[in-house]
Amino acid sequence: MNAAVIVALIALVGAVGYVGLTYWLTTRKERRRAQEEADAIWARQRHSLVFAASELSARIHNILENDFLAAYGQGGSRSDEAIISTLFRFSQYFGWSEIVRRATRVPDERHRVEVKAFEELQSEVGSSFSSDHYGPDAFMVWRESQRAIGELMISQEAEIDDTIGVAAFLSDYARFKPWLHRMEGGLKQQSPSERERERLVSIQGNLDALSASSVEALRRPQEGG
Repeated sequence: MNAAVIVALIALVGAVGYVGLTYWLTTRKERRRAQEEADAIWARQRHSLVFAASELSARIHNILENDFLAAYGQGGSRSDEAIISTLFRFSQYFGWSEIVRRATRVPDERHRVEVKAFEELQSEVGSSFSSDHYGPDAFMVWRESQRAIGELMISQEAEIDDTIGVAAFLSDYARFKPWLHRMEGGLKQQSPSERERERLVSIQGNLDALSASSVEALRRPQEGG
């Protein structure tokens, strides 16, 4: 074999190796970018669910402990605002719960343990709403109704899921009314009945557990990095 052939073979091997290395590096970079995007979306969804759960828990606390309905729900200049903002907080939670539920149907393997914990906690909140243990009171919302409200709350822009804001909720409230009219009627009472209070206490406790778990999950990547 003459020198020219040897040189050509060496050049060919080098070219093939370069192409292979370039392909490997590009694939690795794209995979890392996809993982980073998936992590960012999941973190945003967790954070939003935490926020919605915390907002709803705070309003329930004001209803149970600070006579919110007696102060603002009985006519007066702020009655409508008090009721619609409370209904919005319930709906906002259902919206983000539905977004997270959809996201966890095909979980990233790296998030599987965390997703399972989220699903269990969301299920507990859902059970507090749907259980007939407290009777068919104003705050009893069946699973299908929870999802229906959540579906109406979801908006999508540039393939990013979000929930609608207060103004859009108010302008579209007629679409929500079939699912929220009982709760709206309950909020117009001066205070919840004893059974309604029991349900709200259960809901609040499970919302707080969900928030605590979610906050801990948000801290882990920072502690690990």
